[in-house]
Amino acid sequence: MKNIRNILLFVAVMISIGACQNTQKNPLTTKELAIIPQPVKVKLDAGSFTIRKSTVVFCNSKELLPVAKHLDEKLSGALGFNLKIQEGSGKGINLQIADVENEKIGSEGYILHVTGKNIEITANKANGIFYGIQTLLQMLPAEVKSSSFQDEVAWEIRCAEIEDMPRFPW
Repeated sequence: MKNIRNILLFVAVMISIGACQNTQKNPLTTKELAIIPQPVKVKLDAGSFTIRKSTVVFCNSKELLPVAKHLDEKLSGALGFNLKIQEGSGKGINLQIADVENEKIGSEGYILHVTGKNIEITANKANGIFYGIQTLLQMLPAEVKSSSFQDEVAWEIRCAEIEDMPRFPW
């Protein structure tokens, strides 16, 4: 009798533990992409973009030059070199104010597209580009936060398409 009661108690505990587990499959595991807050839309692709000494940050507007300099300041210590910043577009990291306003992303939203050859951050305003850069920084290895040169780190960014904008108005 006592054994049956213990077995039933054990089964009840196991069922309770099983019910508490999250069975929903989240396509974004911590190992794949850890961005806080989680963007509105994420599509991960195969491959990665690697930041090298030859990587150029392109700006399609002079308004974006301070934001590009901010990106360089965040990266240069850990990378051990400065990124070249220039106006226009090309192979590298492209910061772009949209030619036609995308009403869906508003003034603080952005679209980040990472391929093996390019990174494009597109927004309606410079502050959207700034928020896109914050996401980009979170996609790099944790060593990027160091202010001193980090040797033997692969400065790779997972290929992805990310769209984000504020969820709640202020």
